[in-house]
Amino acid sequence: MNQIHESDKNIEGFGDQSCLFLDRDGVIVPDIPYNTDIKRITLKPGIDTLIAKAHALGHWVVIVSNQSGLGRGYFSWTDYRRVHQKICALLADKGQWVDLALCAPYYDGTEFAQAKARPHFRKPALGMFEHAQQELGIAFTNSIMIGDSATDLMPAFQCGIKKIYLVDSDKKTGEVAKLAEYQQANPQFQYKFITEYTEVGF
Repeated sequence: MNQIHESDKNIEGFGDQSCLFLDRDGVIVPDIPYNTDIKRITLKPGIDTLIAKAHALGHWVVIVSNQSGLGRGYFSWTDYRRVHQKICALLADKGQWVDLALCAPYYDGTEFAQAKARPHFRKPALGMFEHAQQELGIAFTNSIMIGDSATDLMPAFQCGIKKIYLVDSDKKTGEVAKLAEYQQANPQFQYKFITEYTEVGF
């Protein structure tokens, strides 16, 4: 994972870099609810090639993932880190990496102190996107978002991201309906439904 320091934020061009934002479950790895078994973790077909293309074009690659299982007490931070490390290892086997991984443990009603922190991180709020922008100097207008739910795509639009993709999933029908309703209130919102990552345009 690349590191950026405060001094780097003063260099020319900081704030102009494009980013490939990715949800985690259902986009990078198959969506297995609240899974902590690393033996069940595999990369979705084509995701390593997509990340490689993003890096080749000079994009940051950032994970923005809701993880309410933390807030609900279904798994621990140690479990979460173990899963993340497995994903990183699988990507490393393909010569790839993510530059920043953010997660939102918050959910409404949580009793866990750590999960109460940063409720604005939970999508569809903008917190994770804004944090990534501040850390990496991201230009939203030149960036990309890929998710498998309406709550992934809505904040991307609100941030000014233009290239927004909904990836195929078992919950497609319901998510498309939610997005249609969102479009009625936000006529400028546009997204593309994809079944393969080769359909993503940079």
